[in-house]
Amino acid sequence: SSITAGNSSSDTNKNNAITKYEVVKEFKDYTLINAKLITGKTHQLRVHFSSINHPIVGDKLYGDDSFDYLYLHSTYLEFIHPIKKERIEISSIPSWDLSLFDQ
Repeated sequence: SSITAGNSSSDTNKNNAITKYEVVKEFKDYTLINAKLITGKTHQLRVHFSSINHPIVGDKLYGDDSFDYLYLHSTYLEFIHPIKKERIEISSIPSWDLSLFDQ
């Protein structure tokens, strides 16, 4: 699935923000997703999921204050080092206790 927000006219597509996502696991009141930013706008994931009435858990700014922790985690980041011009890849798996969401 994907979410697109912004101007839809062909002249301003550069202003669109695009997020692709897939459902990993569904809980009673929550859903764990894997999201990929196609564009990189400020707060893009937070704005997109709030816009479809599925704010990120713990995101007080965009509509969910059910937890004191923002459940948003980047599992993969890739970029070209600005000086060495080498590709840098960083992977990280969150250590969340997902049993909290089964209650």
